[in-house]
Amino acid sequence: MQKIRRPKEKGADGFSGGLSQDFQSFDILWFDLTTKTRALVSELCQPLVDKVHTHKDMLSQLIRQNEENTTKVGELESVVYNKEEKLNVFEEIYERIAKVEGDRKVVEQRLETNDEMILRTFEEHKFKHESNEKQLKTMVSLYSELLYIKCFS
Repeated sequence: MQKIRRPKEKGADGFSGGLSQDFQSFDILWFDLTTKTRALVSELCQPLVDKVHTHKDMLSQLIRQNEENTTKVGELESVVYNKEEKLNVFEEIYERIAKVEGDRKVVEQRLETNDEMILRTFEEHKFKHESNEKQLKTMVSLYSELLYIKCFS
């Protein structure tokens, strides 16, 4: 460590380069030294203060984003797992599939019943048609016989 040397010559202002023994000049030098020291410390600490403010802003932004993400995850859980009704999406899908399958079977049964009714109705109409056809043939043959008899009699 170097020792600070006091210059022996006085400058133009009448002060020596070192600390003066005079009370007034010592106070002025001490004030100047503390002011310059404070300015130096402030200048050296300013980048650190700026970084602290930047990091504080970034931290508050990260906290806000974390809260938003937590809310979104909660909403997704409630949608996917359906926590209120204690069913997850897959159970709900299986229930819907079972319901649709049940509805399909009911509709299929109705169609089969309707098909059977239509077939029965068709069979009834076929039977009526055949019986009407037989009656018509019988009537035509009777009419022909009557004509034959009438013509030759």
